[in-house]
Amino acid sequence: VLALALFVLITVVPQTAFTIVTRPRPISALDRLTASKVYAAAIGDMFGFGKDEHRVLACACELSGDGVPVVGDSLSRCSIDEVQEACFLALYSRERWDGTGWPAKLPGPAIPLGSRVVAVAQAWSAQTAQGSPELNHEVALLGLTARSGTQFDPAVVEAARTVVAQEAQFTPLPAFQPRLHGWPGSYAWRRTVAPRVLGRLSGGRNIAAPA
Repeated sequence: VLALALFVLITVVPQTAFTIVTRPRPISALDRLTASKVYAAAIGDMFGFGKDEHRVLACACELSGDGVPVVGDSLSRCSIDEVQEACFLALYSRERWDGTGWPAKLPGPAIPLGSRVVAVAQAWSAQTAQGSPELNHEVALLGLTARSGTQFDPAVVEAARTVVAQEAQFTPLPAFQPRLHGWPGSYAWRRTVAPRVLGRLSGGRNIAAPA
Protein backbone atom coordinates (compact mmCIF):
# COMPACT_ATOMS: atom_id res chain seq x y z
CA VAL A 1 0.00 0.00 0.00
CA LEU A 2 2.84 2.36 0.90
CA ALA A 3 4.60 1.61 -2.39
CA LEU A 4 1.38 2.24 -4.33
CA ALA A 5 0.84 5.53 -2.52
CA LEU A 6 4.40 6.57 -3.31
CA PHE A 7 3.90 5.67 -6.97
CA VAL A 8 0.75 7.81 -7.12
CA LEU A 9 2.56 10.76 -5.56
CA ILE A 10 5.51 10.49 -7.92
CA THR A 11 3.70 9.81 -11.20
CA VAL A 12 -0.06 10.31 -11.11
CA VAL A 13 -0.20 13.55 -9.10
CA PRO A 14 2.37 15.46 -11.24
CA GLN A 15 0.71 14.29 -14.47
CA THR A 16 -2.72 15.32 -13.17
CA ALA A 17 -1.37 18.67 -12.08
CA PHE A 18 0.26 19.16 -15.47
CA THR A 19 -3.04 18.41 -17.23
CA ILE A 20 -4.91 20.94 -15.09
CA VAL A 21 -2.27 23.67 -15.30
CA THR A 22 -1.71 23.39 -19.05
CA ARG A 23 -5.32 22.78 -20.12
CA PRO A 24 -5.88 25.08 -23.13
CA ARG A 25 -8.24 27.96 -22.42
CA PRO A 26 -9.32 30.35 -25.19
CA ILE A 27 -9.06 34.07 -24.49
CA SER A 28 -12.46 34.47 -26.20
CA ALA A 29 -14.01 32.84 -23.13
CA LEU A 30 -13.17 36.02 -21.17
CA ASP A 31 -14.90 39.39 -21.32
CA ARG A 32 -12.80 42.38 -22.36
CA LEU A 33 -12.09 43.60 -18.83
CA THR A 34 -10.97 40.20 -17.57
CA ALA A 35 -8.85 39.66 -20.68
CA SER A 36 -7.26 43.09 -20.19
CA LYS A 37 -6.30 42.11 -16.64
CA VAL A 38 -4.79 38.84 -17.87
CA TYR A 39 -2.79 40.59 -20.56
CA ALA A 40 -1.67 43.38 -18.23
CA ALA A 41 -0.48 40.80 -15.69
CA ALA A 42 1.42 38.82 -18.35
CA ILE A 43 3.08 41.94 -19.78
CA GLY A 44 3.82 43.27 -16.31
CA ASP A 45 5.51 39.98 -15.49
CA MET A 46 7.85 40.54 -18.43
CA PHE A 47 8.93 43.81 -16.79
CA GLY A 48 9.42 42.11 -13.43
CA PHE A 49 6.41 43.68 -11.71
CA GLY A 50 5.77 42.43 -8.18
CA LYS A 51 2.50 41.40 -6.54
CA ASP A 52 1.64 44.92 -5.41
CA GLU A 53 2.24 46.30 -8.91
CA HIS A 54 0.07 43.56 -10.39
CA ARG A 55 -2.79 44.52 -8.07
CA VAL A 56 -2.45 48.15 -9.12
CA LEU A 57 -2.46 47.17 -12.82
CA ALA A 58 -5.65 45.16 -12.36
CA CYS A 59 -7.29 48.09 -10.57
CA ALA A 60 -6.19 50.45 -13.36
CA CYS A 61 -7.80 48.16 -15.94
CA GLU A 62 -11.08 48.34 -14.02
CA LEU A 63 -10.90 52.12 -13.76
CA SER A 64 -10.10 52.71 -17.42
CA GLY A 65 -12.01 49.93 -19.15
CA ASP A 66 -13.98 51.40 -22.06
CA GLY A 67 -13.79 54.74 -20.28
CA VAL A 68 -16.23 53.56 -17.58
CA PRO A 69 -14.90 52.78 -14.07
CA VAL A 70 -15.84 49.32 -12.81
CA VAL A 71 -15.92 48.51 -9.10
CA GLY A 72 -14.68 44.94 -9.24
CA ASP A 73 -12.75 42.39 -7.21
CA SER A 74 -9.40 44.00 -7.96
CA LEU A 75 -10.41 47.35 -6.49
CA SER A 76 -11.75 45.68 -3.36
CA ARG A 77 -8.37 44.00 -2.81
CA CYS A 78 -6.34 47.20 -3.19
CA SER A 79 -5.38 49.56 -0.40
CA ILE A 80 -6.31 53.25 -0.56
CA ASP A 81 -2.80 54.11 -1.73
CA GLU A 82 -2.95 51.44 -4.43
CA VAL A 83 -6.33 52.68 -5.65
CA GLN A 84 -4.92 56.21 -5.89
CA GLU A 85 -1.97 54.91 -7.91
CA ALA A 86 -4.35 52.91 -10.11
CA CYS A 87 -6.39 56.07 -10.77
CA PHE A 88 -3.18 57.80 -11.86
CA LEU A 89 -2.27 54.94 -14.22
CA ALA A 90 -5.81 54.75 -15.62
CA LEU A 91 -5.85 58.49 -16.32
CA TYR A 92 -2.65 58.38 -18.37
CA SER A 93 -3.45 55.14 -20.18
CA ARG A 94 -5.03 57.36 -22.88
CA GLU A 95 -1.71 59.02 -23.66
CA ARG A 96 0.13 58.15 -26.86
CA TRP A 97 3.79 57.29 -27.30
CA ASP A 98 4.19 60.04 -29.93
CA GLY A 99 3.00 62.72 -27.49
CA THR A 100 -0.37 63.44 -29.09
CA GLY A 101 -2.56 61.73 -26.50
CA TRP A 102 -4.80 62.79 -23.65
CA PRO A 103 -4.91 64.35 -21.05
CA ALA A 104 -1.44 65.93 -21.02
CA LYS A 105 0.15 65.01 -24.36
CA LEU A 106 3.04 63.42 -22.50
CA PRO A 107 5.97 62.23 -24.67
CA GLY A 108 6.58 58.48 -24.60
CA PRO A 109 9.03 57.92 -21.73
CA ALA A 110 7.16 60.44 -19.54
CA ILE A 111 4.05 58.25 -19.58
CA PRO A 112 3.99 55.95 -16.53
CA LEU A 113 5.03 52.43 -17.49
CA GLY A 114 1.91 50.97 -15.91
CA SER A 115 -0.24 53.22 -18.08
CA ARG A 116 1.61 52.05 -21.19
CA VAL A 117 1.02 48.43 -20.16
CA VAL A 118 -2.70 49.02 -19.56
CA ALA A 119 -3.04 50.73 -22.95
CA VAL A 120 -1.58 47.75 -24.82
CA ALA A 121 -3.52 45.23 -22.71
CA GLN A 122 -6.82 46.96 -23.48
CA ALA A 123 -6.09 47.27 -27.20
CA TRP A 124 -5.11 43.58 -27.24
CA SER A 125 -8.30 42.47 -25.49
CA ALA A 126 -10.39 44.65 -27.82
CA GLN A 127 -9.23 42.39 -30.67
CA THR A 128 -9.33 38.97 -29.00
CA ALA A 129 -11.75 38.83 -26.05
CA GLN A 130 -15.38 37.78 -25.99
CA GLY A 131 -17.56 40.06 -28.11
CA SER A 132 -14.58 41.45 -30.05
CA PRO A 133 -13.51 40.28 -33.53
CA GLU A 134 -11.91 37.40 -31.55
CA LEU A 135 -8.73 37.40 -33.60
CA ASN A 136 -5.90 35.01 -32.88
CA HIS A 137 -2.77 36.37 -31.24
CA GLU A 138 -0.71 36.41 -34.42
CA VAL A 139 -3.18 38.69 -36.18
CA ALA A 140 -3.84 40.81 -33.09
CA LEU A 141 -0.12 41.42 -32.64
CA LEU A 142 0.08 42.68 -36.20
CA GLY A 143 -2.42 45.36 -35.23
CA LEU A 144 -0.48 46.28 -32.10
CA THR A 145 2.79 46.37 -34.02
CA ALA A 146 1.27 48.71 -36.62
CA ARG A 147 0.65 51.22 -33.81
CA SER A 148 3.97 50.62 -32.07
CA GLY A 149 6.00 53.82 -31.88
CA THR A 150 2.97 56.04 -32.45
CA GLN A 151 0.20 55.02 -30.06
CA PHE A 152 2.04 52.37 -28.05
CA ASP A 153 5.42 51.98 -26.38
CA PRO A 154 7.45 49.66 -28.66
CA ALA A 155 8.96 47.92 -25.62
CA VAL A 156 5.51 47.06 -24.25
CA VAL A 157 4.33 45.74 -27.62
CA GLU A 158 7.50 43.65 -27.83
CA ALA A 159 6.79 42.31 -24.33
CA ALA A 160 3.32 41.23 -25.52
CA ARG A 161 4.93 39.50 -28.48
CA THR A 162 7.35 37.70 -26.15
CA VAL A 163 4.46 36.54 -23.93
CA VAL A 164 2.80 34.94 -26.96
CA ALA A 165 6.04 33.39 -28.23
CA GLN A 166 6.82 31.84 -24.84
CA GLU A 167 3.37 30.57 -23.94
CA ALA A 168 2.45 29.31 -27.43
CA GLN A 169 4.80 26.41 -26.63
CA PHE A 170 2.29 25.10 -24.07
CA THR A 171 -0.94 25.08 -26.09
CA PRO A 172 -2.22 24.38 -29.61
CA LEU A 173 -4.80 27.17 -29.40
CA PRO A 174 -4.05 30.19 -31.64
CA ALA A 175 -5.85 32.53 -29.19
CA PHE A 176 -5.03 31.17 -25.74
CA GLN A 177 -5.15 32.72 -22.29
CA PRO A 178 -1.59 33.53 -21.13
CA ARG A 179 -1.06 31.61 -17.91
CA LEU A 180 2.63 31.36 -17.05
CA HIS A 181 2.50 34.69 -15.17
CA GLY A 182 -0.07 33.16 -12.82
CA TRP A 183 2.27 30.48 -11.54
CA PRO A 184 3.46 30.85 -7.94
CA GLY A 185 7.04 31.75 -7.12
CA SER A 186 9.42 34.42 -8.29
CA TYR A 187 9.64 35.94 -11.74
CA ALA A 188 12.94 34.09 -12.34
CA TRP A 189 11.34 30.76 -11.40
CA ARG A 190 8.34 31.25 -13.68
CA ARG A 191 10.42 32.34 -16.64
CA THR A 192 13.30 29.88 -16.23
CA VAL A 193 12.36 26.79 -14.23
CA ALA A 194 8.65 26.42 -15.04
CA PRO A 195 9.14 25.76 -18.79
CA ARG A 196 11.70 23.06 -17.98
CA VAL A 197 9.31 21.44 -15.51
CA LEU A 198 6.52 21.54 -18.07
CA GLY A 199 8.83 19.97 -20.64
CA ARG A 200 9.66 17.05 -18.38
CA LEU A 201 6.07 16.50 -17.28
CA SER A 202 4.92 16.51 -20.90
CA GLY A 203 7.13 13.56 -21.74
CA GLY A 204 10.41 15.22 -22.57
CA ARG A 205 8.98 17.69 -25.06
CA ASN A 206 11.65 20.28 -25.86
CA ILE A 207 10.39 23.48 -24.25
CA ALA A 208 13.07 26.11 -24.22
CA ALA A 209 13.50 28.29 -21.17
CA PRO A 210 12.47 31.88 -21.87
CA ALA A 211 15.23 34.40 -22.41
